[in-house]
Amino acid sequence: MIQGANRAELDFNAVQAYLHEHQPDMVVHAAGKVGGIQALVDRLEARIAPVRVNHQAVEVNLDRKAVRFQNGQEERYDSLISTIPLKVLALRSTGLPDDIRREARELHSTSLLSLIYCVRHPLPHSFHWLYFPEPQYPFFRIVFPSNICPSLSPENTSVISVEISQPDKARLDDLEAATRKHLIELGFLRDEADICYAARHYFDHAYPVHDLDRQACVSHLVEFFKSRDVWTIGRFGAWRYSSIDDAIAEALCAAQEAVAAGARRLTRAAGAGAD
Repeated sequence: MIQGANRAELDFNAVQAYLHEHQPDMVVHAAGKVGGIQALVDRLEARIAPVRVNHQAVEVNLDRKAVRFQNGQEERYDSLISTIPLKVLALRSTGLPDDIRREARELHSTSLLSLIYCVRHPLPHSFHWLYFPEPQYPFFRIVFPSNICPSLSPENTSVISVEISQPDKARLDDLEAATRKHLIELGFLRDEADICYAARHYFDHAYPVHDLDRQACVSHLVEFFKSRDVWTIGRFGAWRYSSIDDAIAEALCAAQEAVAAGARRLTRAAGAGAD
């Protein structure tokens, strides 16, 4: 990895430099002309073992070093790298001291409703995104992905992504109806009939809240899990606001640390066997 660098210093340039040296055929831009950020994910996936998805981890047994999934399958591990939200990981882990579990309950985050619309006409502007602090709007941000990467939509069409913070889960239909009305009023939509596809996603965890107790609490939790051979990383694994380049850098660093920890365990085991 990059000697003498801590995680805060590892940025996407450092990741690119590492890939240039060790995997030169894997270097890609964060968002290419075709495929967007998915192009990076696809290239990473092509270099590793098959990736299994739709396996929700419902229990992590720290004593047995085993992960149990919702489908009943269980996998054992020597070292585990987790991106499960730190608060959720603590609640789903067995062999966890009560004080650690209590600390995890003090972590806070915001929820998010994401509304995505594919529209039958081009956008009337070149904005990438806009923020809306005014109270009459239910959303705080609108993103226009097809302005960022035109290949994301066919010619003379567009994509609009709307984000609503802390939505009332009992009012999601009302929030979407209000959003469509505002999009027409703002001139981003001509008519609801121009929407050819719509998707709605609710996220329990969208942004970690950086309150005064977060840093000490997260440090304690992360160090505890690491002492049990679990590396917890990513925006919610490390419970900090971060972007995809931070996640890549963290993953590279965590993988190196996990491999080094495994080598130390083997050395200790070999030494004990010799005695």
